[in-house]
Amino acid sequence: MRYDYGDPARGSCYEYTHFFETLQRMKGITVRLFPFDEILRREGREKMNARLLETADWGADLYFFVLFTDEIQEQTIEEVAKRSGAMTVNWFGDDHWRFQTFSKYWGPLFQWVVTTDPASVPLYRAAGCRQVIQSQWAFNHFGVAPGPAQEDLDVTFIGQVHSNRASLISKLQRRGVQVQCWGKGWNNGYLTREEMVRTIRRSRINLNFSSSSMKFNAKSAAKVFLNRRADSSIHVRSIKEMISGGRAFFSRRRPQGIPSFRDCG
Repeated sequence: MRYDYGDPARGSCYEYTHFFETLQRMKGITVRLFPFDEILRREGREKMNARLLETADWGADLYFFVLFTDEIQEQTIEEVAKRSGAMTVNWFGDDHWRFQTFSKYWGPLFQWVVTTDPASVPLYRAAGCRQVIQSQWAFNHFGVAPGPAQEDLDVTFIGQVHSNRASLISKLQRRGVQVQCWGKGWNNGYLTREEMVRTIRRSRINLNFSSSSMKFNAKSAAKVFLNRRADSSIHVRSIKEMISGGRAFFSRRRPQGIPSFRDCG
């Protein structure tokens, strides 16, 4: 996608900033962007999928997908690989909570899958995915120039308000820890990438919460039955998806794991 959650008002998404812009600046690689969220919003799902099939004559060696929901149709993924002769891979970044409801159905459509969740590697193989890469999140080092740390801010957090983040911040503040927060739901609002880098450099401590946004509330319950695509349109899920979603809703949530040195190896 081009924008965060497909919403231009939220600025560039992680995939664009840290995958596309990094690949774009690596030597020996030519990369072209297919911003499916922009095309979906402008032309609709059917035309967007047709446009993706038209890229088969680009001469690509590899199609690198980062799916959001079901914007790109199953048959499109299979057909673009057949027409182009290129390898296909998808980066699955939320398998600690979305494998059973999403990844296990979409993974087998690709020749390679990448997961950031060690526990999902054997699950992919059991689902028929033979070529699985375990990786971890990183950042676009081309976009961060070296510079001194100022450390004039005590503790900061940059990210959305969800799960128990607000209560954790409140506990710290009640105990005298001065925490300043930015992102969706906080009074300080959004930061651009440049502002975020500067803020982290100014921080003595910058917090990272590894919990996902899944929790027991009406919004999460609605997600069992409804799907929001990158153009903000709402669609009813299939029976198969509802059953998987219901099981996941009542199951114990796993945190996003903190990688060990062995995981990163």
